This record gives sequence, C-alpha cells and structure tokens, in this order.
Amino acid sequence: MKKLLILLAFVAATAVASAFSFSVEVPSGQTIYLTVTGDAAVKVVSPAALSWSGYTRPSGRLDIPATVSHEGTVYSVTAIDHFAFQQCYGLTAVSIPGSVVYVGQRAFAEDTMLTSVVLAEGVQRVDQMAFHMCSSLDTIVLPTSLVRIGVSAFESTAYYFNPDNWIDNVMLTLGGWLLRGSPSIVGDVAVPEGTVGLANNAFYFCQTIAKVQLPASLLHVGEGAFKECYALDTVEVAALLPPTLGDDSFEGAPQSMTVVVPCGAGDAYSAHSGWSRYAIVEASCGGDEPWVPVNPMPQPLPNPLPQLAIGDLPPLVSVAVVGDGLQVCHAEGLELEVYDMMGRRLMTVRAAASVQQLPLPAAGLYVLRFPSVGASVKVSYCK
Repeated sequence: MKKLLILLAFVAATAVASAFSFSVEVPSGQTIYLTVTGDAAVKVVSPAALSWSGYTRPSGRLDIPATVSHEGTVYSVTAIDHFAFQQCYGLTAVSIPGSVVYVGQRAFAEDTMLTSVVLAEGVQRVDQMAFHMCSSLDTIVLPTSLVRIGVSAFESTAYYFNPDNWIDNVMLTLGGWLLRGSPSIVGDVAVPEGTVGLANNAFYFCQTIAKVQLPASLLHVGEGAFKECYALDTVEVAALLPPTLGDDSFEGAPQSMTVVVPCGAGDAYSAHSGWSRYAIVEASCGGDEPWVPVNPMPQPLPNPLPQLAIGDLPPLVSVAVVGDGLQVCHAEGLELEVYDMMGRRLMTVRAAASVQQLPLPAAGLYVLRFPSVGASVKVSYCK
C-alpha cells in the first residue's frame, strides 16, 4: 500500500508539472506560465490544471509581453488560455499585446480588483465569460481587429452595471460593439450607426422585437445574436457588404423573416451562405438626394492604388486600401461619408478608432468626405 501511495503522489505531481512548458518573469514583475503550441508560439496558461492552487497568484498591474525567451528561443505569445487568470483577485490592471489572437473562456473571470483592461490591435477574439464577474472593471479598451465577443464576456462588471453605458436603458455598447440588448425591448430596435459588431447572444431571448435596423458600419453578427427572437420578421441591413454571421445568429426567428438590403446589394447577400437562408429584398434605389461634388472633381490617388478619389480631408488623416476594404487612419471621433462617382452616398461612419476599416462594395472609384471639417491636406497611406 505504501508503494502505491508513493506512485500515486508521483503521478499527481507529474500531472501538475505538465500543465505548462515553462515560466518567465514579465517586465511588470509577475511570473506567468506558458505552454508551447507550435513552432516558436506559446499560450499563457494557469500553472496547475486550470487553477493557481499551490502557486502565487499575480497581483497589481500585469503587462503580458508579445514575446518571451526561453533556453535561447524567442516565442510569440499568441493566446491567453481558458481559465488562465481566473480568481487572481489581486490583479488591478491588464494589458494584452496584439500578438494574442484570442482571450480564452473565463480567462480573467472573478478578478474582483481588476479595474482596467487594454487589448491591443491584433487581438481577434474575447471568448465566453472572459471577464465575467470582474466587479471593479470599468475601463475597457477594444481594438478594431476584434471579430468576436463571446457570451457574457463582460457581464457583471462595473462597466456592465453603469447605466451611462446603456443606450436608452436597453442596449449596452462598448468600443463599437453592442454587447447586450435588454429582453424588455418591444417592437422595433435600431442598432446605432458606428456599431461594428454584435456580441454572441446580444439580443438573445428578446421575444418582442418585430424589426431590427442594422447600420452600414456593421461587420460582424455574433453567434446566437438574435436567437429565440420569435417575433422578428424584418431585418433591415444598411451594410453594402454582408456582415459575417456566427452560428445560428437568427435561430428561432420565423422562417418567413425578410432581410431588406441596400440597392444593388441583393446579389451579394443572396450568395452568402448565411443570409441567403432568408428572403432577400433590395431597398428602393431612390433614397437621399445626390451629393453635388465640389469643383474640380477630386482626382484618383497615384498608382499603384488608383481605386480612390479623395476630396477635402482633415489634418492627420491618411487612407489605405487593404484587401476588400479601406482603412482610414487618425480620424477617431470624426464622421466621414463614402460616395460613389454618381454622387450616391454609400455609407456614413463615425470612426471609432485610430484605424477604422470601411467595407467597400467593389473595386472602383470612391469619394471620401468629412462633412464637419473643411481643411484640405495631402493624403498619405496608413503606415
């Protein structure tokens, strides 16, 4: 029996030790634990199989580095694993670098002294309940690179409970994302312009919503965003390019639900595997009065990027074509309009970050206009 107990103790100690590959001390003074996930890549983990039992929990301000060195190898920190810092009650502030692709499920849950979180450009996902029950957390900075916010990621935080962060007491917004709509919403709801994403389950179980208007700025609709919205029969989408859809974004909505899209966008929505499940109807091409362009007409940018025509731009603004869209830099807080060369306004967006991504319907010549700013300056590309 004694030999058996010794063997069991050895096995248990080995299991704990194998919960991480190595540990390092970070510049902010704490020790973090990491597991190698690939060639020169690591994720931050909890040291003892999803807990900190037997280890000193980090406290104070934690700055997670983008890279760490171990035995002569430099590793990129690409993820914060599930439960990595759960119940680290002494943490007060956290910064997460852009090398991190995702912040895992309950990664910082129940860190009750945490007041500030900054996610750098590059972070793409914040998973389910990542900061759940961080009761002191009231300062949260999100990057424009974010494409997914999981269910209850920021629920039961100081930010969540602050009524100033709720629009008309029914919609909670954060950094261009709509986190939660109150189940008390009745009838029609208009998601505010400038919203780039709906978090997973954002309007879950809002059973009395009949129509929702989604803005031109919208890029992402999360998983189950309108799940069990049984009365939802009309969705009006102002975005020319179909926003991405998560799994079961409209699960439980009537099969007869109609999706009204902008003039000329019907084919794009009909070709989309998610949106095409519903009846797609194009809006009238009448709409706003045509914009009368300034004289002379703006000239295209020089090669190799001739797709854009630039009019009056405020100081410090630069633009760049990236993939299927346009990046506008250094225009945070400014309203901008995008027109086609027939003078039709395609979208109006208030830049929510220093690098704002704008979807364009197709390759071509466009006009950017800042209605509230009259200064003309030279245009440069995003650096």
